[in-house]
Amino acid sequence: MKKSIFTPICLLLCLMLLFAGCGTSTDSTAADGGGAAASDYEHPVKDPFLTDDVKIAFVANRASDTVASAWAVGLQRVADYYSHVTLQVFDGEGSAETQISIMADIIEQQFDCMVIQCVDSAAEDNAVQEVIDAGIPVISLNIAPTINHACKIRSGGYAFGYEAGLLAAEKAGANAKAVVILRPAASAVATEDNPVIGFTDALKENGISILEEQAGDWTTEKANEITRDYLTKYNDVDIVMCANDAMAAGAALAIQSAGRENIQVWGSDGESKALEYIEQGLMTGTIYTNFYEMGEFACQLSIYAITNSIDLNKQSSYITYRYPAIVVTADNVAQITERW
Repeated sequence: MKKSIFTPICLLLCLMLLFAGCGTSTDSTAADGGGAAASDYEHPVKDPFLTDDVKIAFVANRASDTVASAWAVGLQRVADYYSHVTLQVFDGEGSAETQISIMADIIEQQFDCMVIQCVDSAAEDNAVQEVIDAGIPVISLNIAPTINHACKIRSGGYAFGYEAGLLAAEKAGANAKAVVILRPAASAVATEDNPVIGFTDALKENGISILEEQAGDWTTEKANEITRDYLTKYNDVDIVMCANDAMAAGAALAIQSAGRENIQVWGSDGESKALEYIEQGLMTGTIYTNFYEMGEFACQLSIYAITNSIDLNKQSSYITYRYPAIVVTADNVAQITERW
């Protein structure tokens, strides 16, 4: 953790290499003393290292969500390192309409960069475009707008889900049955590279059938309700896969309440409660990402976008950065010491 905070220049150099050749070069002229130069795209260039105060907005899907809270901690850790950088967290309250309203405020208040996890990707595209048109770099976390923007940072992914699915299939044996609790339909735009698809593909390739899939809403309560419905409808469920750990916790509690045994429960994210449930035997596994560090990286990337004379929003296509993850089960859960 200290390494990622106290080597900002090294990280920014890495980011420069990451973006090299991805946009069209533009000439810019440094403003006298203020660092307020602009590129051909009228993207304001600032120097938060020495002279310019900058404001970064983080628009969370839900500010109370465990993942969003961890991102906010990471973003703030880096912002605190720079005397000229201010971070403000906005609560989307799980509503696309609320996030759209927040984005109008971000433009009005002239923020220098926006980091966002969308509630409904397609529904928010017009509002995101307005932010881009105002010269504000847009960086997305996990659930991105469908339009071009500076960069998407995401966790998990198909390969990690596939790896978890192979472990689940080996444990369950041939001819086992599985049910799935998906991400909300509104957030499922252009998301083939996600762990649930990888997980279910691995199951199918190993002779395990998917009895049913339902969309949840990311919450423990809704997943608990869906799982109770599954357990009522099917007496031969062997595996429950959930798109995040909050929903996996709801599934685990429903299984425990029903007195059912030997049902695997898998989640994704790696939050502290899920790791504790794995240790207690209530969950089988999850896909862990250090979201503190992912938030730190998002803040460093925001600073890079603010200081770059090229408007990263206007590249021909946006870069997706995959943040590292690890499949966690009872065999290796004790190794996860950075818990959020």
